[in-house]
Amino acid sequence: MRLFILGLLLIGVLGSAGTAQACGPEVRIRFAEESPDRFRITFVRGPRLRLVTLNIRLDGSAAGAIFDDYDGLAMQGPQPNASGVPIRSIKYRAAGQETVTLAFDGFTEKGVVDFRSDLDDNGRAGDPDQNHLVDGELAGASAEATLVATNGRRITIQGRFDQQGVARLGERACV
Repeated sequence: MRLFILGLLLIGVLGSAGTAQACGPEVRIRFAEESPDRFRITFVRGPRLRLVTLNIRLDGSAAGAIFDDYDGLAMQGPQPNASGVPIRSIKYRAAGQETVTLAFDGFTEKGVVDFRSDLDDNGRAGDPDQNHLVDGELAGASAEATLVATNGRRITIQGRFDQQGVARLGERACV
């Protein structure tokens, strides 16, 4: 009987060893080619944290993506964010560093923000339509989020966009 119980325990331990749980804060960004283009920013996980800034850098993208507009707040519309999280400021930095920095107020866990900006490619990918990004052209672009804990400690998480236009910042498995 002891051997049987020990066997069941061992099966349970081995069976659960293959399923890792997510750990630490995570922010997910999903790009969608629209008019204007949309970045859906989701604060997936981060109890007792606030997302205060997000940098998106396009200079490493497969197509050499560029921001085609530099009036980001005007493109957001009167109430772009269903979760009610306001974008406090939008700052573009170009000249070889295609970067936008977003600052937020009250962006906490499970919040969602839509950021709109027009992206084009610089022709490096060789497709004839430079006014639209297609699957894979944003791959390699990077993002970095700054989070602040309730005790004031700052945390930085990073990630890269994949072939589907999704960046997962801080995603890791607990060991």
